[in-house]
Amino acid sequence: MTRPKPNPPSPSPAFSLGLYAFLALVAFFPCLFLGQAYFDNDLLAQFGPWRAFLRDQLSRGRFPLWNPYLLGGQPFFADLQNMMLYPFNYLTLPFSVPYGLSVFFFIHMVWAALGMHLWLRSLGLTAAACRVGALLFAFSGFFWLELIHPPVLAAFAWLPWLFLFLEESSRNPRPRAALGAGLAFALLFLCGSLQVSIGAFYGGAAYFLFRFFCGPPGKKGRAPARSPRSIGVIFLFLLWGSLPLLGQFIPTLEFSALTSRGSADSTYDLSQARPSLDPGCLYQWFFPRWSLKEGTVMADALQEKTKEGDNPLAGDWGYLGVWAPFLALGAWKRREKTLVKFLSIFSILAVLLCFGRFTPWERLLCGGLPGLSLIRVPFRYLYLYLLPVCALAARGWDQWFSTPPPGKNILRRLAAPLVYGFALYGIALLRPSLTWREIAALTLGLAGFLASSKPGPFFKKAGSFLLQAALFLPLLLSGWADFKPAPSSNFDYAGKSRAIVEAAGRGKPYRICFFNNELLYPIEVGGQKYLLNYPQDAPCALRIKAVGGYDPLLLKAREEMGTLPLRPFVQLNAIGGLLFQKSHGPIPGFQEKSLPPYVFYEAARPPACAFAPSELEVVPNPGECLARLQEPDFDAAKTAVFSAPLPASWVNGPSPVRWQCRLERDEPDAQSFSLSLDRDRVMVFPETSFPGWKAWVDGLPAPWVTADHLLRALYVKAGRHRVEFKFQPSWWVPLKAGLLLWLGLTLLGFLLPRLLSRRPSHA
Repeated sequence: MTRPKPNPPSPSPAFSLGLYAFLALVAFFPCLFLGQAYFDNDLLAQFGPWRAFLRDQLSRGRFPLWNPYLLGGQPFFADLQNMMLYPFNYLTLPFSVPYGLSVFFFIHMVWAALGMHLWLRSLGLTAAACRVGALLFAFSGFFWLELIHPPVLAAFAWLPWLFLFLEESSRNPRPRAALGAGLAFALLFLCGSLQVSIGAFYGGAAYFLFRFFCGPPGKKGRAPARSPRSIGVIFLFLLWGSLPLLGQFIPTLEFSALTSRGSADSTYDLSQARPSLDPGCLYQWFFPRWSLKEGTVMADALQEKTKEGDNPLAGDWGYLGVWAPFLALGAWKRREKTLVKFLSIFSILAVLLCFGRFTPWERLLCGGLPGLSLIRVPFRYLYLYLLPVCALAARGWDQWFSTPPPGKNILRRLAAPLVYGFALYGIALLRPSLTWREIAALTLGLAGFLASSKPGPFFKKAGSFLLQAALFLPLLLSGWADFKPAPSSNFDYAGKSRAIVEAAGRGKPYRICFFNNELLYPIEVGGQKYLLNYPQDAPCALRIKAVGGYDPLLLKAREEMGTLPLRPFVQLNAIGGLLFQKSHGPIPGFQEKSLPPYVFYEAARPPACAFAPSELEVVPNPGECLARLQEPDFDAAKTAVFSAPLPASWVNGPSPVRWQCRLERDEPDAQSFSLSLDRDRVMVFPETSFPGWKAWVDGLPAPWVTADHLLRALYVKAGRHRVEFKFQPSWWVPLKAGLLLWLGLTLLGFLLPRLLSRRPSHA
């Protein structure tokens, strides 16, 4: 009697990790080894300059809390997208901006795959199925399309880690698992994407409650008992693990409350209903390039919008290849369908949420769940569809390969994949030049299903290999096609902006107003040279103080200042120059200078670094204050407008007053001025007012108030003085102390039991 051969051992987790690292190296090989870099859209215009600013400040020994080079000055640490408390961000900062971004992408692709693998393994899937789900998730259309948004990409990579620890917590309410779940959510939040954080919070809560009360049965076939004590343990340790997110949440909440996002007029109909996922775009889950015109570049097409503001290619964010949906349906053949039902319903509800204005579902949720009303891109919730569908596809893989081949009746087993595959074949062949990746995947997949349906280990291995190739290759090829890497020199802001740097040095203007919609920026792609709109936030990388720029979080008062006429706008922003691509004729108060390839309008008189107004006006509210600034006779040098009563001691002496002011020190978080005046005077400084700025006169604390809607004003006695401003928010010192205390207590709680258990016992 011959013994049955034992099943070969499954590859170790180290093998899977090595595989993910190797495939990620392949995916980003041109960027990591050939001097190339992704640069499209927000990478070049927004995240690249922000990263350059942070690297520059850290190299100078400063940890910046304020960014003076963007939008006239606004918070930097409190801006969630800067990832100031995200540890992985600092692993990549030692490299140059383009190479650091490439390393960032590589790390998070591996991290996403590994997290998905471990979560699926906790659900009892085989190693092969775990690899299938992990590769689908890490190489999905969502990951590739969010390369231009590193915060979204990083949060997406943390999503399966959160579900992994929630799964472990629901099965066994141990402190370590609950702590891991809280910490995973904290790190996901610190990645800087509010939208992914909100979706992860509600999606994770639903998943945990389902698994906690309806999870797998215990050893005796009954659901394990859930005591109030176990629930309390999970909650307390989950809460403790998530505490680090407060270090970012508190300053971000303070900042966002003063932006247009926090304004009362930010209603659902004005800001949340677009851009939504058009249900008519769901075919893009199978054929993402079907609607592209011949010769159109995907990176450019993704920026197009319909008349209603929707993205016509929004379905591409949900692309998982042609075979993943089929495998996901195959998960329903398993006997244990409780989790399959939940994941299926979860994914359907997520898609309905992505439909936004096309269904009442999102409006209802925005009205009932706090935080959802802040989100302005409903289709991005497709990540909540991708996570469960990848898990279902992995279970479907296990179902297919766990069922033994039927022997002679192969066609019966192949009926479903044949019908599915040839139906998509018929569609794909209508536009083969745009669907050749899917055609190749369908061919490999059908061959894989056919081979795995024949008896024998050779055919099973061959079928598994072909089917994995059918799942993975289209995702990799689509990713390569969506955004083309180009020479990393495209991020050389200084080298491509020599004329702008020269303009900033002419007459040492205090700020420059860039007209980015008109300025051009040279880039190179595929050996060809092109011109793009000048990167909006490039002044951050050049250390040039600009009035303009782009940030999703914009101070509402700063936005309103943009409605002022030219004269007060120039005065209150201390603008020393206007930069255009071409001449705009005479501009009052400026002299036109040719500065090829640009035209620079230099202020006829150097901008004032302070005002000593003789008239102090108090108006009832900020709206009336803004209206006063818009009046034709307003002159910031003569009049200061306040929306709150001034201290009784702030009384201007008789006019006129002789005074001089000079900027002595100008750093991101601090400015100092030498000031001399012959009479007591309220002085207004054209610097952005914001909670956290503190003032000193000759080393003594001095109170300041907001003047002219957005500027800082303080009362100075006659004589020579040194006026200093420092950005020292009230939350900064407690934040640092709290994080250090949390870290110390967490490490102590983790290490102390182990140290005590090693103590020798005495007889």
